[in-house]
Amino acid sequence: MKFDWKITDISAANDVITSAKYHVTATEGDVVVETEGFWTFAEPEGKVPFLDVTEEMVIGWIQNEAMRDGKHLITSRLEEQVNALLAYSVVVPPWMPQKFTFNI
Repeated sequence: MKFDWKITDISAANDVITSAKYHVTATEGDVVVETEGFWTFAEPEGKVPFLDVTEEMVIGWIQNEAMRDGKHLITSRLEEQVNALLAYSVVVPPWMPQKFTFNI
């Protein structure tokens, strides 16, 4: 499964990043699931000079803080949704016209 992260906004106080808005897309074959959220850092990140901070760093900070008991809170939920869609089987409801399939 492929996860694409984007940081769409950040908040900072005194050149220290305190929160970030993120968007994550999970892709498996033709199935795509997306989510977005707002992450407030438990310990604001000020170890890197503000002007040197990259999107990858902020993504890494969110990913590190989102781990609980060995499980990633954001990506694990996306995985559940993708797997549910992959297992989803569409059938024609009994009240709709049924398709006739001829088998030889």
